[in-house]
Amino acid sequence: NVNRFYMRIPHLLFLLLASLSVQGLIGQNALPTFEEGSLFIKVEDDANVTLPEFDGAVDQVAIRSIEGLSELVRDYDIYYLKHPFKTKSPLLENIYEVKFRKPSSRSDLQASFQDLGYIEYAEGVPVYRSHFTPNDYEPLRQPYLPIINAEEAWTLSQGSEDVVIAIVDDAIQLNHEDLGPNIWVNPGEVPDNGIDDDGNGFVDDVNGYNVAFRDNNPSPRNNDLFHGTLVSGCAAAATNNGEGIAAIGFNCSIMAVASSRQGENITNSLQGIDYAIATGADIVNMSFGGPGFSITVSRLIEAGYQQGIIFVGSSGNSGEDEANYPASYNHVISVGATTFTDRVANFSTVNSSVDIMAPGQNIFTTAINSSDGTYNSTSGTSFSAPIISGVLGLMKSINPCLTPDQAETFLKQTAVNIDALTPALVGKIGA
Repeated sequence: NVNRFYMRIPHLLFLLLASLSVQGLIGQNALPTFEEGSLFIKVEDDANVTLPEFDGAVDQVAIRSIEGLSELVRDYDIYYLKHPFKTKSPLLENIYEVKFRKPSSRSDLQASFQDLGYIEYAEGVPVYRSHFTPNDYEPLRQPYLPIINAEEAWTLSQGSEDVVIAIVDDAIQLNHEDLGPNIWVNPGEVPDNGIDDDGNGFVDDVNGYNVAFRDNNPSPRNNDLFHGTLVSGCAAAATNNGEGIAAIGFNCSIMAVASSRQGENITNSLQGIDYAIATGADIVNMSFGGPGFSITVSRLIEAGYQQGIIFVGSSGNSGEDEANYPASYNHVISVGATTFTDRVANFSTVNSSVDIMAPGQNIFTTAINSSDGTYNSTSGTSFSAPIISGVLGLMKSINPCLTPDQAETFLKQTAVNIDALTPALVGKIGA
């Protein structure tokens, strides 16, 4: 009985950590809410209109056959019009991404598309940033694991390599001593043959993919791309291997989905989510976000949810009561951060969409290095989320048929109730 099994994990996840200065935490709104020069548009399903796709060279004959399109291409210097996702779903069939060279006119172009009778909606492409605050290197320490009863959980499951946790982030150091053993290997891909063997739309994606650089190397290209390596160690660093640290996900596999060209901007997060869905991840970890709501992104997540994929997102580091996406979308398990004393960390974003709280301060985890890796202590909801992803990996290892809704229910049913410790936040911190 799966339900009875999960009742045996009364504290498997949540609450923790020591107070620590979070003055280095970066605010959520420093970046623009939406990309400059880009829009998503959705053609009405019953409009019987198929837009001509192009990238650079515009087929003038084709665009003149679509009402109003030729004028918009000319007036706003539109140079790109294509389907943005490889994920196959009726939810996404009529969505296009538009790129144009007059970014200051985004709102005008959005309104102009909206005025066309066959367009259901036009909206900005949201900008997301990672949720983190790395600090100085510290001695190896992971006090949050016994607090969440990790050892008790590991007596029931040590995870399965068949359970794949996609880390959609800036980059992941594949050769890190404590990540390498758990990096996912694509069973349908033949290495380095220049062929998309598994037909997922990506060539030679043996361990994952770099959707930002459009190649099969998801490792960091520079020292600014360190966030995903930190996140990966929280979810599923190799455990009981005599190296580095332990992780709640133990033996679960890490699908490396590099989604950024520079620093904290997760510039290609949507393409990263799309890759994880198209390639069949079990769990998708999204330790990034921003205030921009997008119908298109919500449909992308809905498409993955319909395929049985579990989505986990970090609630944000603003310390305020505000929505943060993608964590606040339907079908995303939104994770906030707590301290050693079971209080809400003062940087953790809170709101009615938060589902669960987990460790978020002084998390010791894997970090990038010029050789085969090192370790760092860090804080943020970015690290609360992958701890939950690792717990979900243990659940899926025991019951591969676990649905996203069941997984969320079990998380909430087995959480420790901290409402009495934080009465002012009841209803805004989940379980």
